[in-house]
Amino acid sequence: MDRPKVSIKQDLKKSYYVAFMNAWLIWDDTLMDELRTRMAATGLSKEDIDAELFYKPSLFKGCVDRHVPRPSILYWRVRAVFVTFGNMIDESTGRPLFNAAAWKRARNILKEIRAGLYSDPPGMKMYTYKMEKGKIKLNKYGMKMIECMRGTNRTEAFHKSLVTLFGSFSCGIELADCLLAMRQHRHNHKASERRRLDFPILGHFNTWQVDAIQNLVWKNHNILLYTGWTNASDYKDTDESFGTVALHSPALQEAIDKRWGEMNQSVVKLSGDEKHICESMGVPLPPLQFHCKEENI
Repeated sequence: MDRPKVSIKQDLKKSYYVAFMNAWLIWDDTLMDELRTRMAATGLSKEDIDAELFYKPSLFKGCVDRHVPRPSILYWRVRAVFVTFGNMIDESTGRPLFNAAAWKRARNILKEIRAGLYSDPPGMKMYTYKMEKGKIKLNKYGMKMIECMRGTNRTEAFHKSLVTLFGSFSCGIELADCLLAMRQHRHNHKASERRRLDFPILGHFNTWQVDAIQNLVWKNHNILLYTGWTNASDYKDTDESFGTVALHSPALQEAIDKRWGEMNQSVVKLSGDEKHICESMGVPLPPLQFHCKEENI
């Protein structure tokens, strides 16, 4: 979001950002009241709790749901913050909080709000519980800790791991598919450890071995070894493909098949990667880039 920026030297900066945050995201009243009650029970006054909410909202974000309302509500809430703070004169600088660039960004934000680009999708749950050793993690006040799916931190972290994996390492298509498959498997397993109730912490990623042990214990002793484990071997295989997949049109498939029938197949020499492409895409010849003008005709 290209939100209106203000100078770090302005005294109103903190108040503006807190007001903007509270206008954009609405706290769950029930959970907020419960947290305030638990905090008050430890001896904190209302002023202390309000101060922590203002200066250190991370505690509240970690256990209280928030939602972005529909455009007809969000527009007026955010616009009220812009109108209230935008023309306020900062005592330290003697200038309005918003300059021309900030007002331009504010107008763009309001336009995007009206287009429905920021509101939460109806019926979609934006939070999951934080897990610790298969149990829901609690904070120091006994509140269940939550994680938000709105941000892109995890996506960027996954991309960073791919950049690290392939950034200085040259490999072929088949090896790249294998490395990506292993990375996906480990990522999904770690996500299960963080998010699934009673999911066992194994210390390895050999899930097929766990399936075999689970089935063996059940067969011999009629005991479910890991109650939070789901055997992948219990499910039927599908035709889904990952890694290198077929994206070409039926017309291109027909053209490749026709060209293959016209060729002397005994003299065609394909590399290991080219054979992998053919197998993955279901074609007799791999679709490759053009290398000369004659091939592009």
